[in-house]
Amino acid sequence: MFLALLLGAGTVAVMVFLAFSVASDRLRLIFFVVACLLAAAVVLVLPPHWRKRLGPPTAVFIAAASALSVFLVNPQQPGAPEPEVDTQEMVNAILVGPFDQRLPGTVAAEDPVLSGTRDATAIENVGVVKVQMISKTYDGKTLGSAGGGLIEVYPTPEAAAARAQGQYDWRSGREEAARNGQPEPKVGKNTPEMWCFVDDRGSTSSSQWQCGGYRGHAYVETYMPFGDLTQIEYTNAQAIQSALLRYAENKERLATETR
Repeated sequence: MFLALLLGAGTVAVMVFLAFSVASDRLRLIFFVVACLLAAAVVLVLPPHWRKRLGPPTAVFIAAASALSVFLVNPQQPGAPEPEVDTQEMVNAILVGPFDQRLPGTVAAEDPVLSGTRDATAIENVGVVKVQMISKTYDGKTLGSAGGGLIEVYPTPEAAAARAQGQYDWRSGREEAARNGQPEPKVGKNTPEMWCFVDDRGSTSSSQWQCGGYRGHAYVETYMPFGDLTQIEYTNAQAIQSALLRYAENKERLATETR
């Protein structure tokens, strides 16, 4: 009887696992066969008089369990609801704030504001939000601008990735090299997902670090003017870029619903 109870518990456990945790059709078939064998074993190890009584109920149990495993929908199975991002709501969430991401040193973020872009490659955007950075002393006094960034929201992740790729190719010199038939420039660890290059615009006085990248529906650009501490400013530009990407990603989650 103990063995029969043990096999019965195993049968129930296998069927529950089959119904709620197995997405692959092949694995579902394997687990179902195992459950049937366990149920049959329960009947075989019972004394003859119990075997005769429990034979029909066991067959009914197997049939009911198989139907349950087929009709219960696993969240990971094809056809399950997919998340949908309301990109306009995402823009609104980015605007409302608060900007709660950690920034380097004494850099602080001002309130996000709606902005625009004259860049022809950004015409697909749903909205552009500017986040200005300011430098403060430890006692809270404002020293001046510490760069800033733009968060561009796109209707699809593919559009945001395409925007990032285009800017990356331009800023890295890959676009010009391909146009002139030259070898690709070295870009270090930079990728379209996250890059930082020098933007001198032909004038030393206006030189700045410019970083870019994308995450989900957002493309983000950060700029940090040159000063006397170039390496620190480069590190700060990267840190601000990462903070803006995290901020956009968090607001995208708020604007995500299941269809």
